[in-house]
Amino acid sequence: MTCSRKNSPSGEPRAGVPEKTCDELTPHRLGLKALSRGGQLVIAAARAWSSPQAMPLTPCQILGAAGVRPSAFAAFAGLLALLATVRPDAPLFLAPGDDQIAPLEHDLLAALDALQQGEPWRTQRILASWLPPAAAPRAIALMAVAAKGFAAAGLGIAPTGLATVH
Repeated sequence: MTCSRKNSPSGEPRAGVPEKTCDELTPHRLGLKALSRGGQLVIAAARAWSSPQAMPLTPCQILGAAGVRPSAFAAFAGLLALLATVRPDAPLFLAPGDDQIAPLEHDLLAALDALQQGEPWRTQRILASWLPPAAAPRAIALMAVAAKGFAAAGLGIAPTGLATVH
């Protein structure tokens, strides 16, 4: 998927969707190696979900092998589907095998980490910057189930060097 503005097919900005540019996918200086094992697996699963033809394993196989329960995976897959639905014209994830982290990937990890740390207000602030207001409650609910499931499997999300929003 190429970078494009979030406009409707008629070219008008989508209602309630913050206007962003291709800068959303400019990779952060933080690389995958700086992430915790949980963060690396979340990114691998998200990239496998967005580019299934490029990955030898499915997201379910990636997270299942790490001990993530089906309910947490289902919530995570629901979250990814929600993100793709509310941001249909915006690329969400870098290609599998890329060793950098896109800003939206970074934000996803920061939001999941905030929930694992018991700080849902941080998640709300992060999501407010890239989701329409009507989608945020559903996204937080799905993220909370996924974050809890990742934690139950011993997958902390916090990477070294992850900037937080307070």
